Amino acid sequence: MNKIFWTLSVSLLTLGLLFGFSLCASQVTAAEDDGAAAAAADAGTKKTTKKKKKKSAKAKASDSGEAKASASDGAGEEKTESDTPKKKKVKKSEDAEAEEKAEVKESPITDNDAGNDDDDDDVTADASALEEAGKEAGEVKKITVKGIEYAFCWCPAGSFQMGAPEDELGFDVDETQHEVKISKGFWMLQTEVTQEMYSSITGTNPSYFGVKGFGKGKGSVAGREETDKFPVDRVSYTDANDFLSKLSQICSVTFALPTEAQWEYACRAGTTYPFYTDKAPTQQQALYKIGENAPESTDEVGKHGKNPWNLYDMMGNVDEWCRDWYDAEYYKSSPASDPTGPDSVEQNERVLRGGSYANMQFYLRSATRNKRLEEAKGTRFDGFRFIFVPGGEAAPGAGTAEAGDGAKAEPIDDEKSDDADAAESDDAKPDDSENEEE
Repeated sequence: MNKIFWTLSVSLLTLGLLFGFSLCASQVTAAEDDGAAAAAADAGTKKTTKKKKKKSAKAKASDSGEAKASASDGAGEEKTESDTPKKKKVKKSEDAEAEEKAEVKESPITDNDAGNDDDDDDVTADASALEEAGKEAGEVKKITVKGIEYAFCWCPAGSFQMGAPEDELGFDVDETQHEVKISKGFWMLQTEVTQEMYSSITGTNPSYFGVKGFGKGKGSVAGREETDKFPVDRVSYTDANDFLSKLSQICSVTFALPTEAQWEYACRAGTTYPFYTDKAPTQQQALYKIGENAPESTDEVGKHGKNPWNLYDMMGNVDEWCRDWYDAEYYKSSPASDPTGPDSVEQNERVLRGGSYANMQFYLRSATRNKRLEEAKGTRFDGFRFIFVPGGEAAPGAGTAEAGDGAKAEPIDDEKSDDADAAESDDAKPDDSENEEE
C-alpha cells in the first residue's frame, strides 16, 4: 500500500515537474518570441528612421538644390526683368539724348528751344520801354526777348509826299504821288527780323539762305556754321503775322506789320529823293544787284548802311511785308491821314516794300511797290520787320479788308524781280523738300 502510495506520489511529482517545466519553457519561448519581435520591430524602426533620415537629407539636398535653382532662376528673372530693361532704357535714353544733342547742334533754334509752345506759355519779356514815345527821330530803344536783343528806332508823327513824281526814273503807274499824314509816332524794328529772332519764337527757320537751306553754299552764307544775324526769308504774309502774334503774347504788347504808308514814311526819314541816300546807293549802302554784279545771297542785317532815322536795310537784302492789301489805283483815292489800304480787293495780294538783294536799283526806290498773294508761300526774297505804336494804332483797322470774289490762288508773281523764274522754280517746293535734299 505504501509502495503504491509512493509510486503515485513520485508519478504526481514527476507530472508536476514536467508541467511546471513545460509551462516555464512556454513562457520563456513566448518571452523570447516577444523579445525577438520587439527587437525586430526596433530594428525595423531604426532602419525606417535611417531611411527617413536619408530621405530627409535627400529632400533637404533636393530642397536646397531647388532653392538654389529657384534663387538662381529668381536672380536670372530679376536680371532679365529688371536689369536688362534698365540697360535697354539707359541705352535708349542715351541714344535719345544723343539725337536731341545732334538736333540742337544742327537746328538754328536758340535760347532753350524757345519754339516749344508749352514752354512759351510761361515765357514773358518786358517791352514796357516802348510804351513811352521817343524824344527825337531815330532814337534807339532796346528790349530783350528770350535772350535776344531787339532794337527799335523812333519814327515821330509827321507828313510826307507818298509815291513818286511821274518824271522820277523808274516811276510806275501805281505810285501816284500824294500827301499823307502820319498822326501817331511809332517804334520800328531797326533791322529786318533775323533768323535768330524768328526761330526763337516759332521754333523753325524756313530760310533759303540758312545753314540748312537750299542756299547754304551760296554767297555770304557759304562756309558759315550759323546764319543767326541774316534776315529770315521764305516767310509768307501769314508766317509773319503768326510770329508777331506769338511775340506780342510773350511781351504783353501789340506788335504789327507796318502799313504801307508807315513803311514809306519811315524809309524816307524826311528825305524827298528817290533813295534816302539821295543818289543811287552803293553796295556799301545797300545789298542789291548792280549791273551784272549780283549778290548770290542775302547778308547779315545792319552791314549795308542806315537811313537818317537809324533804320538799316530799308533798301535791298529782302523785300518786306506790309499790312495793306494791294490795289494799283488806291493812291488816287486814299485817305490823307493814316491810310490803311483798300477796303476791298479783287485779288488777295499784299504789299511788299524795299526790294531785295536780287533787284536792280530802281526797285529799291522809297516809292516802289511790290505785291504777292497773301496765301502764296514766301520766296527767298521775302522777309519783314514790324512796329509798335505807343497808346495803340491811329487806324487799327489796317489790312482787315476781305478779298473779293475774284480772288484766287495763282503762281507766285514776282514782277519786280530780275530773278522771278528762279523764284518760282526753286521756292515753290514743299516745305519738307529742304530736308529731302539735305
